Amino acid sequence: MVSQGILEENKKSDSYVYEITDRGRECKQQLQNIYNDDIKLELVESLNGQSSQFLEMTSTYAFLLDLGYDQEGAELKAIELKPHLSGYAEEVANYFHHVIFN
Repeated sequence: MVSQGILEENKKSDSYVYEITDRGRECKQQLQNIYNDDIKLELVESLNGQSSQFLEMTSTYAFLLDLGYDQEGAELKAIELKPHLSGYAEEVANYFHHVIFN
């Protein structure tokens, strides 16, 4: 998204901060016009409040489910693939099934 000019990346201390650009706001508005009824704003706000590590494990878990893994298998495979994020696995699985698919 940075390379597309939708987000601007700035390094502050030991972390990166991302901010939406004017082009990103235009893109967001276009998407809202097209998909307004399909976007769950509460979910977007909830995801926005999560850490990058949590979101990384969530995307890995969702990808594995999409590949056909069952819930337990996806959680175990996600831990295998992302051992540095293993502390998030159970929380991500619960979040995914209770918040995202609620």
